Amino acid sequence: MTIDSPDGKDPVTQKLAAYRMKLRDEPNNGTLWLEYGDFVDEEYVLPDEVVRAYENAMKLLPHKDLRLRLGSAHVEAGNPDVGIAMIKDSVSENPRAHGFCFLADAFLRLDDYDSAKQAAEQATSEDPDFEEGYYLLGEAVRHSSREKAVGYFRAAIERDESYALAWQALGRELVADDETINEGIAALEKAIELDPEDGWAMAFLANALWRTDEIVAADKWYRRAMVAFPDCEEMKRWHEQFLDETD
Repeated sequence: MTIDSPDGKDPVTQKLAAYRMKLRDEPNNGTLWLEYGDFVDEEYVLPDEVVRAYENAMKLLPHKDLRLRLGSAHVEAGNPDVGIAMIKDSVSENPRAHGFCFLADAFLRLDDYDSAKQAAEQATSEDPDFEEGYYLLGEAVRHSSREKAVGYFRAAIERDESYALAWQALGRELVADDETINEGIAALEKAIELDPEDGWAMAFLANALWRTDEIVAADKWYRRAMVAFPDCEEMKRWHEQFLDETD
C-alpha cells in the first residue's frame, strides 16, 4: 500500500496526512480505515479514495454493515449500478429510515427524482419523526412542485430546528418568488448562522440581496461564498455577472 502525504499546513490537510501515516503503520486496523473514509468523504472530493477506505474497512470489520456508506461512495465514484444495488441489499435486509435516506440521496445524485421520492417516502414511513426523510422528499419534488418542496422543508425544520441544510433549501426555494423573498432571505441567514461554512447558502443569499437592490450586502456574500468554495467556478461566474450588471 502506497499513499503519498499531501503538502500543506492547514488543519484539514494535516489531519489527512496524520491519517495516512497511521494507516502505513496499522494497515489492518479496520476502525482506522472507517474513520479515514468518513473523514475524506466529508472533507475532500476523492470518491475513489473513499471507496478504497470503506472496502478495506468492510474486509477488516465483517461484523459491521458498511454497505450504505460504501454504496454511496460507489455512486459518487461513477459506479451507480454497484452502489445502488449495495444500498438496496442493506435496506432490504434491515429496513430503516436512515438506510432509505441513503438510497434517496443516491438517486438524487443520479437525477432520478421519482426513485428518490419513493425512497424518501419509505424513510418517512419507517420513522415519521426522522427529519432527513422530509428534506430529501423536498429535494425530490422541487423540480416539479416548489410548493410541495417548501412544505417538506418546513416539515424537516419542524422536527429539527437546527437542521441547517433544510433551512438552506427552504430559503433557496422561497427567494425564487418575489412574494416570499424576504422570508427566504431570513431562512438563508438562519442556515448560515447554523453552518457558517455553507457557501451555497451565502451564494443564494447574495442572489436574493441583489434582486432586492442591496448591492453592498450582496457583494459581501458573493465574496464570502467564494472564500467558502474557492474552487467553485459557478460562484465566480455569479459574482462576475453581478459586477458586470451593477458596475
